[in-house]
Amino acid sequence: RSTHCISSAASDVYKRQPVRRAIAVIAAIVVLAWCVFASRFLWFPHVDKQPAHVDAIVQLGGPHGGVDTYEATRNLAHNYTTNLVISDPYTEKPDLGARICAPGPGVAVYCIHPDPSTTRGEAQAIEQLAEEHGWSHIMVYATGKYHVARARMIIGRCYDGDLNVGYHKTPLSWKDTIWEWAYQTGGVAKVLVQRGC
Repeated sequence: RSTHCISSAASDVYKRQPVRRAIAVIAAIVVLAWCVFASRFLWFPHVDKQPAHVDAIVQLGGPHGGVDTYEATRNLAHNYTTNLVISDPYTEKPDLGARICAPGPGVAVYCIHPDPSTTRGEAQAIEQLAEEHGWSHIMVYATGKYHVARARMIIGRCYDGDLNVGYHKTPLSWKDTIWEWAYQTGGVAKVLVQRGC
């Protein structure tokens, strides 16, 4: 009886091994596929340099942009354009928002509050402004490297002029980094199946 139990247990282990191997192989394929995806869309997206002149510079809004990002984009505007578009400029802090949205010398500032408050909503607002003012070339600053590819895809579906996309380097904690990877993975997947502006 003891020998039979040992033999039966060994047989069960042997039967489970192919299942475990299959699960391990599937998990490895999923991880590899995500790494390829992340390399293309999150880690090493195509990033444009600031052109010598554009009709407008756009700063997208986001949870990790911060006042430094807005200030950096404002400073760029004085040298490269006469139009600056800023999305969601600190509506919860009116004084700070007013400072960020203040017109600069030779630069018209457009502060927008897109509805819906998403990159897609921003793209629709950008297209409307571009059509109203005849902008044929814009430079868009995403909220970070992880946002560049998705912003390019979404805005490119709404705006049919010349489009450059870049970002300002913003330090993130490891928790924020992981959250952004997860969020942007879902966001890019959604864009890939969506159609239209």
